[in-house]
Amino acid sequence: MVKVDSLKKYYHKSSLFGKVRTVRALDGVSFGIRRGESLGVVGESGCGKSTLALSLMGLNNPVEGRIEIDGTDIASLKKEELRLFRKNMSIVLQDSLGSLNPKMRCGDIVSEPARIFHDLTKTEITDKTVTAFEQVGLSAEYLKRYPHELSGGQRQRINIARAIILKPKFTIFDEPVSSLDVSVQAQILNLLSDLRENSEMTSIMISHNLSVIRFLCDSVAVFYLGKIVEYASVNHIFERALHPYTQSLLDSSFDTSKINGSFAAIEGDIPSPENPPSGCAFHPRCPRKMNICSEIAPCEKTIDGAKVFCHLYQ
Repeated sequence: MVKVDSLKKYYHKSSLFGKVRTVRALDGVSFGIRRGESLGVVGESGCGKSTLALSLMGLNNPVEGRIEIDGTDIASLKKEELRLFRKNMSIVLQDSLGSLNPKMRCGDIVSEPARIFHDLTKTEITDKTVTAFEQVGLSAEYLKRYPHELSGGQRQRINIARAIILKPKFTIFDEPVSSLDVSVQAQILNLLSDLRENSEMTSIMISHNLSVIRFLCDSVAVFYLGKIVEYASVNHIFERALHPYTQSLLDSSFDTSKINGSFAAIEGDIPSPENPPSGCAFHPRCPRKMNICSEIAPCEKTIDGAKVFCHLYQ
């Protein structure tokens, strides 16, 4: 359904003195998602997760690589072709309020994709909109409300309703619950789980919360400094993670069983993507580094179906 091959996205920044610096936001990313499955994307801030989302939506142009969605190479599409193809894709962002036009009623916000991409009567559009509201657990009375009149959870339900009204082939959820209260997070996560069970939704879930990934996803791609360091099924990641960075993420995640103890932390700071370390980018922070780690970038190794980039397994 979704195939990404050797995707690279660089940003060029000019300093005050004219020196151009290159930020390698994505540096050779490859993965695939089968129809109806969900891929979790995890990693620290600045690792390239949001750049990946924008690239998959066709909102920025990669410098190299290929993105296929349902057999269509989106980079080869012309401007109008891409605009029309976007009815097959949707995205739900972290900022539930900033994602909505404050001057539009919620019914108009949700129905906008149907009005743009389909030649429907007013009654047909209203029926589609009411159905989308019902799918996310909102009654028709919310059609006439404005975003500021809703709670954070209700606004995110509006965002999800807008994303699913056209029944897209592919949906990206970029930190959809991180700005919500814990009790509201549970409601939205249950909603997303129900939507997955009742449709063939193919999706990417970007999140810092590993519990969210474990609950909603089939496979996981672990990003570090613009690259995937481990890519495996969700069970493989949480039960027998291979890469030291993945293991560190799991050790540092919140666990109620450790509430009276100490939490493990990943030592050191994230290197700058403008000047990444030689060899394996994680080696300055890795507790299991070897001499070769600072000299040569690791190649992909497949172990029990999991793909890992680490010299420990070469």
